[in-house]
Amino acid sequence: MSGELFVLCLAGILYLFAWLPSSLAKAKSFGPKWLASNREASGAELVAWGGRCERAYQNLKDNFPGFIIAVLVIELTSTHGTLSLVLCWVYLVCRIGHFMSYGIGLVYPRAILWIGGLAANLCLFAIALLGF
Repeated sequence: MSGELFVLCLAGILYLFAWLPSSLAKAKSFGPKWLASNREASGAELVAWGGRCERAYQNLKDNFPGFIIAVLVIELTSTHGTLSLVLCWVYLVCRIGHFMSYGIGLVYPRAILWIGGLAANLCLFAIALLGF
């Protein structure tokens, strides 16, 4: 397995478990009975950090498919190398940092980390398309 695919697997694990913080917040705000229900309106308000974690998870879901495509195209075209591996790690670190800073409410670091992840992903597409 290439390093890029390894990082993609780690990002996939992040994707699989990123729902957990918002679910914990919902359990705290609405109670475990609500979590086991059909999720009708509860009348209670979600704690602020839970809403931020939910939006961070949605942002991850919006951005993750592009990363998957870039990594798979790089793999299929055998254009991977040191630069693509470093960019994959930058993407993953930025996405983790974005998720964490969003959850705790740090606006400027969150924006910088989002831009860093997007830039890394765009560079991965450039490598895939230009073949270097």
